[in-house]
Amino acid sequence: MIPRRILLLSVLLASFSQLAAYICVPAVPTIERELPGTSGERIVAVYLVVVAICQLVWGPVSDGLGRRRTIMAGVVLGAAGSALCAVSAGGTQLVLGRIMQAAGFSSCLVNSRAVLRDRFDGEALGRAMASATVWIAVVPTLTPTTGGALTDWLGWRAPFAFTLVAASVLPPLLTWTLSADADRKPVRFSQYLRCLRDRQLLLGSIAGGCHFGALNAFTVGVPGLGRQVAGLGPTQVGILISAMTPMFIAGALIASVRPGLGSRRAALAGMVSQICCVTASLFFLRQGWLMAVLACAVVYGVLQGILLPALMARALGLSGAAAGISASFFGSLQLLGGGVSAWLSPVFAAGLGVLGTGTLMLVLLIGAIEFVRRT
Repeated sequence: MIPRRILLLSVLLASFSQLAAYICVPAVPTIERELPGTSGERIVAVYLVVVAICQLVWGPVSDGLGRRRTIMAGVVLGAAGSALCAVSAGGTQLVLGRIMQAAGFSSCLVNSRAVLRDRFDGEALGRAMASATVWIAVVPTLTPTTGGALTDWLGWRAPFAFTLVAASVLPPLLTWTLSADADRKPVRFSQYLRCLRDRQLLLGSIAGGCHFGALNAFTVGVPGLGRQVAGLGPTQVGILISAMTPMFIAGALIASVRPGLGSRRAALAGMVSQICCVTASLFFLRQGWLMAVLACAVVYGVLQGILLPALMARALGLSGAAAGISASFFGSLQLLGGGVSAWLSPVFAAGLGVLGTGTLMLVLLIGAIEFVRRT
């Protein structure tokens, strides 16, 4: 087996779930305009909530049925959901399509880590994980830009059609990369009960969910905010969201050479700094100082890159649960936090207008600080 094939598969599997989740974000205002009564933000939210739930199912099932079968089944279901989204005539059909997408493509997210653990050990596994993480961070930078350009060019259905076409790459890659599944293990869901009883893991995972939720509030709030404040179209919004990713990568690189930034005190200080960035942005937004708002977003992005892996490392490092189960548990609550924040985003926007996104971010960041403080 050629290691590069496995690395490529891991990167594509992890990136694909993010592609399906966020490629439609720049199209949110267009969807709301052409499908009256549909909440674009909730189209994003339902995807993240379903992924959070299904991630807990696919992990044990993958051990029981094997990687290739599980991924293939998920890709087929996700592709069918993408097709339904692309031809939807109303909000109900679109939501159903997003549920099918999320339920299917969440198998890709779970197995992106499993295929590396199956074939690498020790230092080789560490190098493989590090290499995959870099590429996983780079690939999604193109997602919002691509979604915005497709929406401007062909309409809001185009990002879903693109996802369907992209999914067709995965089955032949699976056949080329993975051998027939063997050495299956019993499917055991009962181990998740241990996670619920593990106070450090539970509180740390909720903190991770609140923190990721704050980021997601920004992601789903930007299209409406950009249209109201600066008259930005889908392509411009996509470029703006994509521009944040290099900041995340910079923060992650800083964290990799300064492991002390993952300490409890450093994590709390970082989140307090993010609160300052959001508060300053709200002030600058009221003044119309858009460049100052952008500067705050840059600082926030770097801090996000430092804090995301730090919060996960703290939760898993303090946990007494098995590594694989605890990682799935953390990932599920993290995505659930993102889904809930996307669901709440239109509520805050309706009540507070252009300040709604920033206010929701502040609420979630304060919650993250409180849960970290209790671990």
